[in-house]
Amino acid sequence: MNDARVLSTISEPRFTSLLVKNRQTAKDIAGLMLTAEKQSRDDAKRIAKFFKAPTVYGTCQRIFYFLKKHVPYEREPSDKQSAKTVSRIISDARKGYGNDCKHYATFAVSILKNLGINGNFRLVSFYENQNPTHAYAVAKDGAQTYIIDACLDYFDKETRYKRKYDIKPLN
Repeated sequence: MNDARVLSTISEPRFTSLLVKNRQTAKDIAGLMLTAEKQSRDDAKRIAKFFKAPTVYGTCQRIFYFLKKHVPYEREPSDKQSAKTVSRIISDARKGYGNDCKHYATFAVSILKNLGINGNFRLVSFYENQNPTHAYAVAKDGAQTYIIDACLDYFDKETRYKRKYDIKPLN
């Protein structure tokens, strides 16, 4: 895969922020991620071909390693959660600005959707009585599920959770 082509193919974003309210619920955040993914479709379409591999596993792996290598991670504070489009994620990464787990998930789901791969957002909580606090992408290939969580060190791994919510992208 030509990483430089991916980075140079994306246009500059509109630099608008999606914010529902200061203290967002998991439902609010999921809604923002769905909106950002839908707004990302044109840009994701331009770069999706760079991630295409002979297998779904290989495609997911390429997405994971691209995010790990080129998109810095920075956790957002709980009172200031945002959603970003693919163009904003890439633009911020080029400038060295961090992206949160939600941004990684949006990028991955956008690419998967454009390649015709069944990809969902997964929101998880690590405690039984907690709203989800982490998001990542999952891809389905028949009975097989692949995890794209670039916050972790290894591809196709996930941290144990108490509750999960899988959310399909909008049509």
